[in-house]
Amino acid sequence: MRAASLSLVALLLSLASLGPLPGCSDDDGGVNDNGNNNNNGNQTGILCGNGLVEGVEECDEGSSNSDSLPDACRTDCRSPHCGDSVADQGEACDEGPRNNDSIPDACRTSCALPACGDGVVDVQQGETCDDGNTDPGDGCSPDCLVEMCGNGSLDPGEVCDDGNTDPGDGCSPDCLSTETCPNGIVDSSVGETCDCGASPSDLPSGCTGINSESPDAQCRTNCQARRCGDGIVDPGSGEDCDGAPPAGLTCADFAYYGGQLGCTASCRVDLSGCVGRCGDGVADLEDGEQCDGLDLAGKDCEDAGFYEGALGCLGNCQLNLIGCVGKCLDGAKNGDELCDGSDFGGLGCPDFGFYTGTLACAEGCDEIVWTGCSGECGDGIRNGPEACDGTDLGGVACQSFGYYGGELACAEGCAGFDKSLCEGYCGDGQVNGFEQCDGDDQGDRTCRSFGAHGPLGCNAYCQP
Repeated sequence: MRAASLSLVALLLSLASLGPLPGCSDDDGGVNDNGNNNNNGNQTGILCGNGLVEGVEECDEGSSNSDSLPDACRTDCRSPHCGDSVADQGEACDEGPRNNDSIPDACRTSCALPACGDGVVDVQQGETCDDGNTDPGDGCSPDCLVEMCGNGSLDPGEVCDDGNTDPGDGCSPDCLSTETCPNGIVDSSVGETCDCGASPSDLPSGCTGINSESPDAQCRTNCQARRCGDGIVDPGSGEDCDGAPPAGLTCADFAYYGGQLGCTASCRVDLSGCVGRCGDGVADLEDGEQCDGLDLAGKDCEDAGFYEGALGCLGNCQLNLIGCVGKCLDGAKNGDELCDGSDFGGLGCPDFGFYTGTLACAEGCDEIVWTGCSGECGDGIRNGPEACDGTDLGGVACQSFGYYGGELACAEGCAGFDKSLCEGYCGDGQVNGFEQCDGDDQGDRTCRSFGAHGPLGCNAYCQP
């Protein structure tokens, strides 16, 4: 009896090892929770979940089969795969049938998370564009933001991007300037009027040189255009000075006698602080002027030794005597003179009680000297109507006739003089004696010798 029982048990075990008997099944026609069929409806006797990989099964972990655990064999004995709603190893996400390659922010059909460069604008990821690549400079940045100034990202061609297009905040509205001086860009929003940069080899258009404090530089180092009032003298712009008076110059350089140079608001020399100069109408005697214009310092022709006439003033502020006439020793009796040289006003020795003789004139033209009157022709003494007698010429010499030297002789008859040996007189065309000029002969003098200019003339008295 015991032997029979053991034989029955052995038979049952043998049948179990053969799998389900034909026609037997545990498939009730339903599906499991994850929609996977457990494949128990076959007629071959294959049983999913028995821990054996059989037939079309990809895996079978028995009771460990799961439709929710990552990397587990699924309850339909299929291997874990993208699209089974479980994020398995190597998958970033898995939303099963909701996986999609065109819907924004969906898990992709490759079980990859939505990403920049997948061609879908994923708004929840912060994307504003997605052109299917991560190349820069094509309108959509590598982080899928529209490439534009003000987006906060430094796109190709931009030197800055602070997330706005406000001027004056360190990044220009076009994102091309950091609004600093010098950078070669005129940032008017921060008060710049020019910016030629600091590189001579990379000058902006219209610039002739870098920003500089040198005279006539186009743009200063503070990015302001050169101008009158910047403290730098720009001769090329017509400036004589800028702020301070011209260096190295004084009022004397402009023919003034004193004072202080200044600089006008238009950067030209200001002479208003200079005082005294020839031509200002005031005779500055202490500065060497004798007169100035109509200011003759109270002088007239008499102060210059003349008897009458009009005193003038030359352009060099020295007295002009050409309008003055009459003076002692000019050879002509005039003014209050009693005589002058040989001019006795028609008087002779007979007018003084002498028979003959020759009058003389004192040095001061204020006295007639008659000591030369008396004598007869041939007696060696000049008297009566005689002009001379032998060697007695009555004190008369060549000079008495306007000559300056030579030998005067008495002519035959004592009525006159032989002047053939006299030398030099005013009008002989040669400067001699006390003459300053004679005709065209001016000696070494020119108008400049008298502080004037123009042609120098000579009057009848051989004076210029």
